[in-house]
Amino acid sequence: MKKYLKMVLMLVTLSLTAFSCDRSDEAWDVQRWGDLEAVLQVTDLQGKPQSSFREGENFLLNFTVKNRGKQDAHLGPWDFTFANQDFFAVYKVTQEGVGKELIGKPFRGGGNSRDLLSQIVPAKSQIVYSSPWMSEKELGYIMPTYSKPERNVNQRRYQAVETSPLGKGKYFSGFTLEQEGKELTFRVEFEVK
Repeated sequence: MKKYLKMVLMLVTLSLTAFSCDRSDEAWDVQRWGDLEAVLQVTDLQGKPQSSFREGENFLLNFTVKNRGKQDAHLGPWDFTFANQDFFAVYKVTQEGVGKELIGKPFRGGGNSRDLLSQIVPAKSQIVYSSPWMSEKELGYIMPTYSKPERNVNQRRYQAVETSPLGKGKYFSGFTLEQEGKELTFRVEFEVK
């Protein structure tokens, strides 16, 4: 029975992997290390990943870290994720895809007392960083979100900044983090038509 169950799970996993690779309308990047999996996505406001938006349309930048292990994980040395200047920064692709122009970031730090504490990802759970590209100026956020508010995962406060709707063109968001001595580079590309 165990062998049958493992075989079914492997087939389902392979099917999902093959299915997801053919979906060019979705923008995401997945990195795995140990029991952790991180996903950077560009989504519509309902959370559906996509790689194409209408001119002036708002979208979300999402970064999810899943812990499949039996023990809490402490992330680092990128404990203060938002100190990374590229985290959720949006760039416009220029010069035939070779160059890039920084468009901006949808938030700024809020002077957090927890910035020196490591980020926790509880066992068998996930944390989510999410920010709309356009929002009310000075709107406050608390990130990452976690489904069990009674659990302290070292959330931090952030302030939205005024951003302009994106014009037609090709864009990307990406950043590099270090985890357990390994550099993890994330990049998602999307287009505004």
